[in-house]
Amino acid sequence: MFGEASKTLDDDIDELVKLYESNATPAVTRALVRAYAAYIEAAVFEMRQEALQKSRDYPGVFSPEEDSVLLEKSVFLDKKGKVQSKDDYQRFVPLVLFSMRAYAKSHGAHFEPDTSDHKWSAFQQFINFRNRLVHPKSLSDIEFTRDDLSQMMKALDWFHDTNMSMVESVRRALGL
Repeated sequence: MFGEASKTLDDDIDELVKLYESNATPAVTRALVRAYAAYIEAAVFEMRQEALQKSRDYPGVFSPEEDSVLLEKSVFLDKKGKVQSKDDYQRFVPLVLFSMRAYAKSHGAHFEPDTSDHKWSAFQQFINFRNRLVHPKSLSDIEFTRDDLSQMMKALDWFHDTNMSMVESVRRALGL
């Protein structure tokens, strides 16, 4: 939907799902979790990049604060009073919501992600699964139960459904 990285990672997911269906080993399960996480991170990054490009083409679409988040930079004055910038990474869950709103806004649409149902809670839990896998403290951090996998599927449904709703709001705003 957004760019080549998310498309390539989506293709990886398709291959891993087939492998998982025929051979659901813990290693394949972990690879699938990593692939889903990478896909989500790439798609969210690409949303911000497209919004940032629109903000360059049409200055004033975003507030200075929103532009700062899109750029992932914060500014400060050094000891000599010179303006400096530094990387300013946001927590991922709020960044997902911001990125969706920004993408829609950059296309003239208003969009508010639905955070009221159980799928949203599952999405937040998925980020915890991803963090456990990437930063394990014990063996149990990298083991996933059937219930964990069920929660992950709900999380991915939320992400997919929310993206489709966001794209539909953009289409309406563009008269498509």
